[in-house]
Amino acid sequence: MLGAIQMLIARHPDLLAAPEEMDLLDAEPPLRAAHRLVDAVRELTDALAGYRDALVQAREPRPRDHHDLRT
Repeated sequence: MLGAIQMLIARHPDLLAAPEEMDLLDAEPPLRAAHRLVDAVRELTDALAGYRDALVQAREPRPRDHHDLRT
């Protein structure tokens, strides 16, 4: 996936510009498609990071209830 993003940036250096500097309505179709792919990858990595954080929280030890103590 990283290789594909690098190839897109090599072909379209405008992908490195800030989103507010780009007017995608006036951009050429290949550049618009490249922006959509980069946005999809960004959303995917954000979702994976959220999933990873949720797994870490689920694995953290919880304080034991006093009913769980052996007597």
